[in-house]
Amino acid sequence: MKIITARHNGRLVKRKAFSDFQAWCIINTLVADGCTDIGMRDAEEGDE
Repeated sequence: MKIITARHNGRLVKRKAFSDFQAWCIINTLVADGCTDIGMRDAEEGDE
């Protein structure tokens, strides 16, 4: 699982992706919505 974070209008946005393709789709959607500072990491034990 991947955890994707971004900034939108000064607020932190978090999304979960269960595959690389889903992560790619989420990131493209965030970019289209005007998000900045987009990052992605592998989820660790206890991440929600």
